[in-house]
Amino acid sequence: MIRRLAIVGLGLLGGSVAKAARAESLALEIVGIGRNPARLEPALGVGAVDRITTDLREGLAGADMVVLATPVATLVRQMATV
Repeated sequence: MIRRLAIVGLGLLGGSVAKAARAESLALEIVGIGRNPARLEPALGVGAVDRITTDLREGLAGADMVVLATPVATLVRQMATV
């Protein structure tokens, strides 16, 4: 079992991964990471994730597995900050 799953980007792909991980009890904690809190809050509201953050470093800290679910150009910029 995954202790902490971090998902960068909670759009269609990332949100679907979070819901599936939750439905199958694959992770003890699921962290949703994104740039806009208003777009992350629905996933928190429906229980797809346990917590949300806009701080990439904070969201990735202690993660056993990371799912990158944002456009490649965005990932390049984001990963340069970590």
